[in-house]
Amino acid sequence: MTQSFQTTQKTFVDAIKDPQTFCDSDADHIRRMKIYQSLFFNNIDNFVSTGFPVLKSIVVKQYGEKGWESIVRQFFIEHECRSPYFAEISKEFVEYLSTEPNFDITLPDFAAELAHYEWLELDVSIRKNEDNVEFYQQENNVSAIRVSPYA
Repeated sequence: MTQSFQTTQKTFVDAIKDPQTFCDSDADHIRRMKIYQSLFFNNIDNFVSTGFPVLKSIVVKQYGEKGWESIVRQFFIEHECRSPYFAEISKEFVEYLSTEPNFDITLPDFAAELAHYEWLELDVSIRKNEDNVEFYQQENNVSAIRVSPYA
């Protein structure tokens, strides 16, 4: 029986996101799938780890690297990102934490808020100034004050 392309694609994606769902007896298929699994997960882990260094340090201090990896793995398995852009992964992680997922470890009560703060720092640092906003220069006199468009 031939599987539809969508079924094959879903099976492939599920195997990449959650290695425990993949079962195959062909050693070559297993080897190839492990490469995909590692590449995808390591990229996601790198983006999340880089975007949330303080949250990661708290989790690693309490539960070790495996604790952090379990959080990122669960995010990778459960959350469907809506954006194809790598820069949006951090925003998606914040949204995921705001749903209060059940982890095998206990995050601090402030974890979602901390992640949001860390994401804001990242977002402001990479956001483009499209409104030709003039920022204060030390030698300028202040003639008007307004709310930043980034607030």
